[in-house]
Order: sequence, then C-alpha cells, then structure tokens
Amino acid sequence: MTTSSKPDGPLGKAPDIAVGASDRLLLGVSVFGFGVITYLVYSYILSKVKSAREMREEERDRQISFEEKLARADVSTLNRAQRRARARLIMKQQRRIDNTGLDEMRMMDDDGNIILMPDDQMPLRLEDEENEEDFPQFDDDAHYASSSRHLSRKERQKAAKQIEIQERKVLEEERRKEQEELQQKERIRKLERERKKASQMEEERKKRQQQRAAEELAAYHSWRIFLPRPKPGASTEMELPKGFITVKEWKKELCKDPIVTVSELSRRFWVSKQEVRERISELLETDRITGVLDADRFIHLSTSDLVSLSGFLKAKDTFDSTVVQAKIDELVKS
Repeated sequence: MTTSSKPDGPLGKAPDIAVGASDRLLLGVSVFGFGVITYLVYSYILSKVKSAREMREEERDRQISFEEKLARADVSTLNRAQRRARARLIMKQQRRIDNTGLDEMRMMDDDGNIILMPDDQMPLRLEDEENEEDFPQFDDDAHYASSSRHLSRKERQKAAKQIEIQERKVLEEERRKEQEELQQKERIRKLERERKKASQMEEERKKRQQQRAAEELAAYHSWRIFLPRPKPGASTEMELPKGFITVKEWKKELCKDPIVTVSELSRRFWVSKQEVRERISELLETDRITGVLDADRFIHLSTSDLVSLSGFLKAKDTFDSTVVQAKIDELVKS
C-alpha cells in the first residue's frame, strides 16, 4: 500500500492548517457588512449626483422662473438691460404663438401627409416692410400680445422697441414728477426762509423805530425839562425840589431882568455855575434867546438891540471892551 504525502515547499514541509467553523462565520459576516456599506454609499452617491436630463430640466425651470419674473416685473424698477431683455422675451413668446398658429392651420390628407390651407383661407396678415411707418401704437403688453400674432419679424421687433420706448417714457415721466415734487418742496422751504427773514427784518425795523422815538422823546424832554424848579423856602441841599422848570419858563426867567448873574441863578435853582453857563449857551446857540454872556452875568438884548450894537461896532475902526460895555449899558438902560 502506497501512501501519498504532500510535496514539500521551498522552505520545507508545509504545516497542515485547518479552518474552524467560527472563522468561516466571521468571514461571512465581514463580507456581508462590506457589501451593505458599499450599497449604501453607492445609493447616497446616486441620490446626490444628478443626471444630465435632470440638470437640463432644472436649468429650464430656472429660466422659466426668471422669464416669468421678468415679464411680471414693474417696468419702473428695471434698468436698461433688463428692459431690453424683457422686450426680447416678449418677442420670443410671440414667435412661439405664431408657430403654434401655423401648426393649427396645417391639415392632414388621407395618406397622413401635411398640407397647408389655401391663401384665401389663411388669416389676414398685415402688410410687409413697405408699410412699417403705419405701425399702430401699443399701449400695453396685452395689446401687443393680441396684435402681434399676424406680424412679421421686423414688425415684432419694431413693436418690442415701441414698448421699450413707452416704458422708458413712463419711467422718465415718473422721474420728472419726482423732480418737480423736490423742486416744489425746495420752493416752499425758500419761501419759508424768506418769510422768516422778512419777519425778522420787520421786528428789527420796529425796534429801531421804537429806539429812535425814545431817543427823540428823551431829547425833547431834555430841552423841555431844563432845570430843577426851586422849592419855596428851600434853604438846604436836602430840600432839593422834585419838580423841573421848562425851557419856556427858563427863557422867561432870563428875559424878566435885563441883567442876571450866573451866581444868583445857581443859588436859586440849586445847580452849579458851570451848568447854568452851559444851559444859557445852548439857548444862545439855538437862537431861543438873544443877548451877551460874559464871565458871571447874562445881559438880555432884543434883536433890534443886537442890530444896533453890530452897526455901532462896524462904524468904529478900533474899539476896546470899555467902549463895548458902555454901548451895552446904554442899550440896556434905553
């Protein structure tokens, strides 16, 4: 009986290794878990990665959404580029309407061939480019959509341009109104400033007028109230009278006697000699009285006496104070 043995390896006889049941179970569980994880990862990747068709559909949805927003947007909020895009969008929509209308006008024969309707059964179209100048005015997008179904390409372009022009006019009109409102507010503010300035100037004018009137009244009283009125029986400075003597009364007092002394007037009216001298000088300067004022006396002379004295002095080539004094005494005595 011949026994067979396993061949030896390059390193000698290979040992016998037996795989247990527990090891096989562990290997199977590992392979199954790896497969589950692989499936989950693959499913997640597939859920996140979009196909080209889905991407095209999303792009079309976004485009439609943008076009709808652009078509429904307020013209006054759009800039120039957006208004042009809106006009092109309207033209594109009308081309689709035209193509749909032509498809509806086609007819099928018995063999399934497409035939076109005769020209006399086709809808009426507007004239071609020769009559482009007679193109009607468009008031809004609805009018444009209902009227441009039977227009040529150039007519649709002109209609879209007309809409853009009208939208621009609307925007310019709104801007013009806003500018007018701002100008009106500025005019109102300017009128208010001018009114306040005029009121302030009027108040200042009234104040100056009142001040001038007060000064004139004070000047009038200063002339009218000339000197304190003496109190009968007053002998001390503590008994100084509270009344006043007017200019008229003072003039009458000076003219009552031809010659009055400054010292006597100072004692009678409880004022200084200098003040008496100043008051008499003021009356002489304003021609309220006429006469001669020397160091300590005032000599009252009438106008005729002054004329006579002036003629006498002119007749004399030379004269001195004694001659003048003698002539004045002569005039006073006469």
